[in-house]
Amino acid sequence: MRRVIIYGFFIFIFSILIGYMYSNMWKEKNNINIVSYTNKTNENEIKQTSIEPEEKISYNAKFSLKKHYSKCGHTQIENGELPIEIVNLSKEEIALNYKDWEVEEFNKSKVVLSKDIDGFCQEHFTIRLKDDGIVEVYGINIDGEEIFLNKTEISQMYLTDRDIENLKDGVVVYGIKELNQVLEDFE
Repeated sequence: MRRVIIYGFFIFIFSILIGYMYSNMWKEKNNINIVSYTNKTNENEIKQTSIEPEEKISYNAKFSLKKHYSKCGHTQIENGELPIEIVNLSKEEIALNYKDWEVEEFNKSKVVLSKDIDGFCQEHFTIRLKDDGIVEVYGINIDGEEIFLNKTEISQMYLTDRDIENLKDGVVVYGIKELNQVLEDFE
């Protein structure tokens, strides 16, 4: 019985040594050592540097586009599916593929690209009362110009004098939610 315990103890120690050696080999495999030789006034100098492997984006990472509009000051963040062409790319490789964008955040599980846009975001609307007495909705494009979107069923005869005056000048709203709320208030 004593012999079994001694053999078991030696096998246990041997297993620990093998595990330790294997873990050291694995660490060395993931670090690349570069040795460069330089001749400095007849002295041989050896420089050794260690380079960590580049972090690459995972296939299940989160992907976001962040757009800041300078003319209205709003920032919109669009979360989307990671484009397949950037899976397994490094931060530098993504920056090369998206030259108009800045890599704001990067790790293996998340990429955020940002961009400054000289214009208005697409969340601005103007509500106007037209000459025919019907309320219409206009969107504001990136250059700040109004673009016709929709003619409502709201008639001038159901509006107060104050609402009519405001609508002739145009009521500017931000966001779909506020647009719907204002239109409901006019009904």
